[in-house]
Amino acid sequence: MLYKPSYGKFKDNYLIFHNGVYYLYSMFAKSGEEYRSVWLAKSDDGVHWHDVGEVIKDAGFYIW
Repeated sequence: MLYKPSYGKFKDNYLIFHNGVYYLYSMFAKSGEEYRSVWLAKSDDGVHWHDVGEVIKDAGFYIW
């Protein structure tokens, strides 16, 4: 699987398959090392991914 968000960076991905759709959640940082958001992308085939975007934005704590 090769996927990169449209901006920022992420780490520690988590993949879920539900009702025929793949969902990719990840810790997300807009810049630097402050991972305070969660990013979501989805795919129908596990190869072609589409950004959904930040589903948790700028939490008041680091996302682990």
